[in-house]
Amino acid sequence: YRKAIQFYQRNVDVIGPARRFERFGLTVPPALFCESYLIWCLAELGDFKTGAARSLRLLGAARESKHPYTLITANYCAGRHELIRGELPRAIPQLEEAFELTRVYEYPVWFPNTASSLGYAYVLAGRHAEGLSLMEQAVERAGRLAQAFVHALRLVFLADALRQLGRREAAHERAVEALEVARTHQEAGSVAYALRTLGDVYADDDSERARSCFEEATEMATQLGMRPLVAHCQFGLGELSKRRGDFAAAGETLRTAVALYGGLDMESWRQRAESVLSSVT
Repeated sequence: YRKAIQFYQRNVDVIGPARRFERFGLTVPPALFCESYLIWCLAELGDFKTGAARSLRLLGAARESKHPYTLITANYCAGRHELIRGELPRAIPQLEEAFELTRVYEYPVWFPNTASSLGYAYVLAGRHAEGLSLMEQAVERAGRLAQAFVHALRLVFLADALRQLGRREAAHERAVEALEVARTHQEAGSVAYALRTLGDVYADDDSERARSCFEEATEMATQLGMRPLVAHCQFGLGELSKRRGDFAAAGETLRTAVALYGGLDMESWRQRAESVLSSVT
């Protein structure tokens, strides 16, 4: 993610503001495309303050461009930024706009990504049936389109949604598939996400495997600078210790998660972690 930010920023700087709407023979203006994915990378690193400011400018430029593909890309990446942060009231409208533009302007290549992220946001917001349907369609269509890019993340979202709905066997199957896909395509960040999700899936009945997954995910996320994911793994470890009745270990790990979320300004996640912490202290 750090290296990607360097390249994206260099492209934006070389093109310059005066030519940011030029396509240079491409499908989308490369300056705005690079700015979009740069914002996603910032979110993975937990630099939400910078990402939020850049998202505001990007969305304004995308609307000024009046170019549907650019609007989809900008709203999708800005929505992913807020989804990673845990700000669903901001994420959902942006992802909805990206999804609707995909449908109106008939960009089937964008359906898997927009439907997957929007569906996951819906599930997190309690709109389970609607969200699960979108995610299942996203995975199915990605297969038909032979879309390998970020397919592991689509599977991670689906696995976590299935877990939250109590469908543990199906969640385990999808999480294992996500891990295999991520490793096959050497997507290190997606490997870390899949391991964290497997940890959550195993947590109910195989605490040792769950702990191993969380610890491996933490190690990878730390190496990659994925601070939000590190915080999630600490939260998962804390909840795991609570299930085992080890309240001292749970309290220590959950305090770490609360501090990490607080430092990243992930307020909704901080509140969730604090609620669990209050039950063990």
